[in-house]
Amino acid sequence: MPLQKGKQSLRFAATEREAKLALCRYRKGSKACALPLQKGKQSLRFAATEREAKLTLCCYRKGSKAYALLLQKGKQSLRFASTEREAKLALCWYILRTMKTSINIRRVFFALLFFIQLSLLGGSPAQGMSDEEFLDMVEEETFWFFWNEANPSNGLIQDRATNFTSHTYDRASIASVGFGLTAICVAHSRGWISYNQAYNRVLITLKTFRDGPVENEHGFFYHWLNMDTGARYGTSEVSSIDTALFLAGALFAGQYFKGTEIETIANELYRAADWIWMSDDGTHEFVNMSWKPGGFGSSYWESFNEGVLLDVLAIGSPTYPKNVDCWTDMQRLSGSYEGYTLIYCSPNNPLFVHQYPHIWVDFRRKEYAGTNYFENSRKATLANRQFCIDYQDDTENDGDDYYTTYSSKCWGLTAGDDPDPIDGYTAYGAEPGGGLNDDGTVQPTASAGSIMFTPEESIEALEYMYDNYESTIWGKYGFCDGFNLDRSPDWRADDVIGISQGAIMLAIENYRTGMVWDVFMQIPYISNALNEMGFSDTGDNTRPEKIDLEVEEGTNTGDVVLSWTAPGDDENVGKANEYIIRYSEREITNYAAWCEANDITGEPVPKDAGEKETFTINNLTPGKKYYFAIRAVDDVGNKSILSSSPSASPERKKSKLNKIYPNPFYPAKDRTATISYNLNREANVVIEIYNIAGELVEEWNEGYKSEGEHQTSWEGKNKGERRVGSGIYIVLLRENGLAADKKKMAVIR
Repeated sequence: MPLQKGKQSLRFAATEREAKLALCRYRKGSKACALPLQKGKQSLRFAATEREAKLTLCCYRKGSKAYALLLQKGKQSLRFASTEREAKLALCWYILRTMKTSINIRRVFFALLFFIQLSLLGGSPAQGMSDEEFLDMVEEETFWFFWNEANPSNGLIQDRATNFTSHTYDRASIASVGFGLTAICVAHSRGWISYNQAYNRVLITLKTFRDGPVENEHGFFYHWLNMDTGARYGTSEVSSIDTALFLAGALFAGQYFKGTEIETIANELYRAADWIWMSDDGTHEFVNMSWKPGGFGSSYWESFNEGVLLDVLAIGSPTYPKNVDCWTDMQRLSGSYEGYTLIYCSPNNPLFVHQYPHIWVDFRRKEYAGTNYFENSRKATLANRQFCIDYQDDTENDGDDYYTTYSSKCWGLTAGDDPDPIDGYTAYGAEPGGGLNDDGTVQPTASAGSIMFTPEESIEALEYMYDNYESTIWGKYGFCDGFNLDRSPDWRADDVIGISQGAIMLAIENYRTGMVWDVFMQIPYISNALNEMGFSDTGDNTRPEKIDLEVEEGTNTGDVVLSWTAPGDDENVGKANEYIIRYSEREITNYAAWCEANDITGEPVPKDAGEKETFTINNLTPGKKYYFAIRAVDDVGNKSILSSSPSASPERKKSKLNKIYPNPFYPAKDRTATISYNLNREANVVIEIYNIAGELVEEWNEGYKSEGEHQTSWEGKNKGERRVGSGIYIVLLRENGLAADKKKMAVIR
């Protein structure tokens, strides 16, 4: 944010993104010169003169870490300082230069104060943030890969991207697209992109696959595509697992934007996938891994691995469903390592095979044949971590099979880039699994992608890597794909990979909110498939029933009253533990609209099942049309699907006389009559009383009264302090000089 000349004050942006999007302004007289930031590929116009630019300074803060935006002397370009130390030096240099031209106590005081502030910000950056702040930073930085490394004209997303330079590739991955479709929806739910941005990008992407130019074979797509044309890239195969990852993302987006064209196209794409054809044209029990114009490949999804997701989609297909035998007859190898017994993937048992199915499918409280696959993945992660602990070494480059990169806080073996310039990509793994293939390389996506299984261990690892190696392994899209401290010199991957980025971002979101699971598990194809596959519940997986919400106008201006029946059965199964209530000027018919809506604070404490619930929302703008929706959450976190979305247009209530008591009024007996009235706004109030002939009998000025209910009293006397005679009298309420309401009262002497 800009250093304001004259005021000598500096404000930090809350996030790096805020700083990137901000315009630094330098005011010269009445003229404001904008200095937009330049970062990565973004290049905007500069201030009118270099001098104006030099007088502008921009900083941003990541948690407790401060960075400066530097103007490169002699060059019309800007860059962010690469380290906190460089940022501090740049800021001090700037202050000292300004002091040379105008030394005064105020400037010296500001310089010292600012330097002290920056010094206090030193130390371990992740430790200066809460876990939530740290994860928010990692998740958002990771997301921008899917947004920036996409072709906006067709929605295709790169297979990989450089994390430290501006070099670009020309190869898209359909798996990257699948992760990206989900990531875009999550980004919208967090407010990083707008509804229109998310909707339009997803729609363009799905049309590219349905209408072309992307080709398909019986509903399956080539693994790699040309970023610009959508054509098959090189000799790439038609890939069943990468198509499955794409379809999972498409179905998620369809559910997120339910009731729109996106849902329609997503269903069309899913229904077009012919799983029978992909099983060697119906002759094989298992789905084939690949097809090329010359025929099918020789490998099948016949053993435990990431293909669990593929089986869910294949068995759940409404058009070309696979027989459940492809799941029940799958080979499942079991092994143990350091007390962790689990079903593993041979060879190597890389962690990604345990992560990808769980990105979308919620297996937490489900089991098949005595195995809870969520718990199985947790054990695989802990075994992977223990393997790194067991093979850590204190001596670098000593030629043994123990590595200094590994530790209890630096672990994670999965598929990713490696230091070998020839192969460049390896499926690293750990016991149990056999055929081990590790060389000291750690992939941050391994620990991040397992955060939903092992939150404590994964967060500890990610923060440790960031604190100790941030200057080496952290780039524009977050963590690099891998690094190895046992090579000379230390090695780090220059790239990030789309599927690894997807595992990082979406696993973190599931850990934080369960949002991906929540939306995906509402798709009927998925629940039907899991039932067909023989999964049974090991805990409460039943969502509270959908709420039928009703609304009506409240008694006060801007009030709306919501009413519904508390969910649950006679034994309170499905009972609400809390309610989430939101309102919007857009109808709330899907999760995307739900995320756009405004939260209501102070929701009611849920009643027992079947009881009537009411809740009043106050201070809505009169005359506007609002839509409302509610979700119930039970004691284990299951959420009901979106309620109906009724609407109401609260009106400005008229100021009115409420009650005159007693009526009839006996002055001799009752002494006084109470006149109460309700104001719809603050106003100057006058009460007047007339006889039946229209003659003014009494009046009094109440003065300015606030919105709400008030009252006054009358002793039954006229202006001359004489008691009035029996008869009918008119009580008139005036608001700011205008008649607002009137009522009759009887006086009996």
